[in-house]
This record gives sequence, structure tokens and C-alpha cells, in this order.
Amino acid sequence: MHALSSLSFDAADAADILLVATVVYAALRFLNADRHSFVIWASAAIAGIYFAAHTFDLLLTERLFNLGIAACGIILAIAFQDDIRRSAHRLGSWRPFRSRNPISPDYLDTLAEFAFAVAEKRIGALERISAS
Repeated sequence: MHALSSLSFDAADAADILLVATVVYAALRFLNADRHSFVIWASAAIAGIYFAAHTFDLLLTERLFNLGIAACGIILAIAFQDDIRRSAHRLGSWRPFRSRNPISPDYLDTLAEFAFAVAEKRIGALERISAS
């Protein structure tokens, strides 16, 4: 009983509990509502509630929202893993400085022969390679 006497309960705690109860009620109503209009209003309400929770230091609500956001991130990563993988592959194979006209194999053979001939004669040379 001594541990309970040191706890304090004020108006912010009551508002915090009321806010969590309202969010749970809205989530349960979401299962039965018209989804198109409700999603827009629910998103706006959730953003407002999170802002209020952060502004007024409502610890319970803020922690639940943080956990919910993390869970949504994991769920979205699982649901869209094929799209994420495809995008990562496309990004990994993207070469922004790659020339549009690749160098022909004949030119590379000629360049290699030139380099070996110059090296054999022990003279220095500079060769400018143009991608166009």
C-alpha cells in the first residue's frame, strides 16, 4: 500500500487515459465504417492526437503512438517487401555517370595493344578516352 501512496494522479493523467480510450473506440469503429472517408478523418485525428500528446507530455499516449508507428513500419515493410526489393535493385544498378554509348570491344583491343607497345618501348604516353 505504501507504493500506491507515492503515486500522483492529476488532470493530465485523466486526459491521457481518456485519449487512449477514444483512440481504441475509433479503431473499433474503423472496422465497421466506410473506409474511404474515415481514413482521411482518422489520419487527421491521429496526427492531432499525437501532436497534443507530445505538447502536453501525455506519456502513455505518446508511448503507445510510438509503438504503433514502429509496428506500422514493420507491417508496411513486410507487406511491400517485393516492391522495396525491386526498387533497391533498380537503385543499385543505376549508374548516373555511365555513358550512353559504351566503348566498343575493337577500340579496347586497340587501346590494350597500344598500352603494351608503349610499355615495351619504355616510353610514357597519355591516351584520352572519349565516351561519345
